Amino acid sequence: MSQSYIIHGRLFASTQSETVEAELHCLEGGSLEIKAEETKVYSRDDLLNISDRLGTIPRKLTFENGIVFETIENDLVDQLFKGDVSKVGFFANKFESLRAGSLIIIVLAVFISGYILYQFGMPIAAKIAAHQTPEFITEKLDSTTLSGLDQLITGTSKLSAERQELYRAEFKKLVEQARRLDPDLSGDYNLQFRDGGELGANAFALPGGTIVATDQFIDLTESVEEVTAVLAHEIGHVDLKHGLQQIYRSIGIYLVIGMISGGGIDLTEEILGQGAVLLQLNTSRGFESEADEYAVNLLKFMGKDPTALAGILERLTSQHCHQDECESGPEWLSTHPASKQRIKAIVEQSR
Repeated sequence: MSQSYIIHGRLFASTQSETVEAELHCLEGGSLEIKAEETKVYSRDDLLNISDRLGTIPRKLTFENGIVFETIENDLVDQLFKGDVSKVGFFANKFESLRAGSLIIIVLAVFISGYILYQFGMPIAAKIAAHQTPEFITEKLDSTTLSGLDQLITGTSKLSAERQELYRAEFKKLVEQARRLDPDLSGDYNLQFRDGGELGANAFALPGGTIVATDQFIDLTESVEEVTAVLAHEIGHVDLKHGLQQIYRSIGIYLVIGMISGGGIDLTEEILGQGAVLLQLNTSRGFESEADEYAVNLLKFMGKDPTALAGILERLTSQHCHQDECESGPEWLSTHPASKQRIKAIVEQSR
């Protein structure tokens, strides 16, 4: 130092509550003098600790004999004892002194990070959880969802017994061949027919293997091959756990808590209460592409023409949709969005 500095404060012993006004003189050569009722001389080595800086809270300089010098002149303490001040305290003070604009930037960064985590991390977590969900949960989900539909929306199918038996026979073949392709295929697959009521022309898969086709949807098809292709697509949704992934994404925060806690939170009731999600949410284009590819592979394995799937999509889309947007028409198209790219991909995969 080229000169001496004076820091004003008060002095007390660590074992006593009484304080006295005092001055800390920082002299050339590094020696220190505390002047109060009597003058005490110290060296830098006698200084044991300098408390961290937190806003305007007084700093405490503790010496080896238990003497504590306290001061509110924080800037001067930082200047004169820079090498002795805790880095943690330094950064804590810097954070506290950030202006409002900087804090807004930090808050935005936190929200953006959370959004990125939800958008990209949640699908991964949902996929993992879907493949770990016990079968008894998916079976219960199927039964409760179907029961709710029957009570509120759907009715008994008016299709003839002969037509129902025809499609069930085709469905049975699909499931048998799907198990050959994937020996680990789980679930008790069954095909249900319903009068769609407000659901209209629809076909959808429940997570446990129940696939529902409405009379109105069957009436839209022009051949058994088209029905078979759509059923293969729906089996793909089940096998790839798309329905469960949709549910887990919809209850994302509970899923995150459950996975972080190692399953400490029972998600069973929450999952069973999300059956409506399967009907209300559009299937993602990624899920649709995966189910299309699954259906194409399954139909080719069986020696059937997979382009029947592209055919029904193209026909219904041209009749009811404009520029990939379906404002009216079969409910199946709104929950299973079609596009020229999707139809083209099916045709190419079918070769």
